[in-house]
Parts: sequence; C-alpha cells; structure tokens
Amino acid sequence: MTEKDSDSRELQRRFEMTEKMASAGILAAGIAHEVNNPLTVVLGLSKLLADDKRLPADAREMCERIAANAERAGKITRSLLDFARESKPMKRTLLVADLFERIEVLIGYELKSHLVNYTFEKPNDDCVINADLEQMGQVLLNLLINAEHAMTDSPEKKVRIGAERSGNRVIISIADTGPGIPADKIEKIFEPFYTTKPVGKGTGLGLSICYTIVEDHGGMISIKSPVEGGALFRIELPAA
Repeated sequence: MTEKDSDSRELQRRFEMTEKMASAGILAAGIAHEVNNPLTVVLGLSKLLADDKRLPADAREMCERIAANAERAGKITRSLLDFARESKPMKRTLLVADLFERIEVLIGYELKSHLVNYTFEKPNDDCVINADLEQMGQVLLNLLINAEHAMTDSPEKKVRIGAERSGNRVIISIADTGPGIPADKIEKIFEPFYTTKPVGKGTGLGLSICYTIVEDHGGMISIKSPVEGGALFRIELPAA
C-alpha cells in the first residue's frame, strides 16, 4: 500500500467515525433528556423516604440503595449529555505546562493513593495551544483515570504524560504500563458505547467524548499498544 493510499484510507476512516459520532450524539441526547426527568423524581423521593424515621430501618436502607443507584444512573445520563453536547469549545491561548499543572493537582492524590508512580514531564515554552481549558482537562483526566484502572492488576504501575512541539503541531502523549489493548479492539476503542471494562464499570462513552473534544479542537487522537504491553495515547493539536 502506497503512502497516498494509506492517507486516503485514514481520511475515510475518520469521516466514517465522525458520521457515527454525530448519529450517536443525536440518539444519546434524546435518551438522556427522556430518562433524566423521571430519574430526578426517583432520586428525590427515595432520599425523602430514606430520611423518614417513621419507616422501619430495613425499608430506609432499601431506599438508600435505590437513591445510590439512581445517582449512578444520573452520572450515566450526564455522560450522555457530555457526549452529545452542542456547545463549541471556548478556546484561549494555553500553555500545555499550565494545563499539566492543573491536571496534576486534580488527579495526583488519586494516582498516589492507588500506588501509581506518575510523571508529568514539563513541556517547553513553545508547547502552546488554542484550547478550552475545561474540555482539554476533561480529556487528560479521562485518559489518566483509564490508565489507572487498566493497571489495577499490573505488578508495576507507571504512567507518564509529556508534550513536545513538532512543526506547527503540539503532541501530548500518555503512556501506561497496563496490559495494553488487543489489536482487534484498537479500531473500536473510540466508538460510542464500546468498552473493555466489566459490565457496570463503564458507559463506553469516556473515550468517545475525548475523541469528540479533540476533533472540535482541530486535532487527532490515536492509540498504540505494543506487543509487550502498555498503552500509548497520542493527542495531536494545532500549535498556537
């Protein structure tokens, strides 16, 4: 296959993914809005009953369990709305070093508490992007949390995040020492509702949201998983 054929195939794959994301986004928004209203009622009433001292203790305990599961379902609907959001990113000039500093403050404690040895490599001053701080932060947080979950049973838990300037692009990379992703699943990893996690442990929307955000910023996100294990996510963004 020639380089031209390879580029054409990649463009076709990206077009098909964008079309799939758009269709899934419309469906997700509709489902989320329809489910959210009755869910709010279930959550509110179950909490009221759980606090009602007139009820037996076992009945109040069951109401607490209903409330807890309603809250979990609420998180899923919020993920659907995040995925289907129509708002465009509020971009501003952003040093990647400042982005990393913000993310380390937010995620550092959790990584340490799960015995993950993490490294934020300080980017050079020429690593500057036009980005929405909240949205791009959401992407990095999602990838780092995924890395932490992937390394749950790994004998060595390490994650490294770095950035470099390459011409008119800035490349952010996140590498972990987890088990990696099988070759037959890499093509599907960014598809909506696709997940490699056990049932009940993920919605399959996290990486789809990351993909959509990066695309909205005029960038690309990809993943490599060497045979020896681990995963390497690569985010390529236009330099400011």
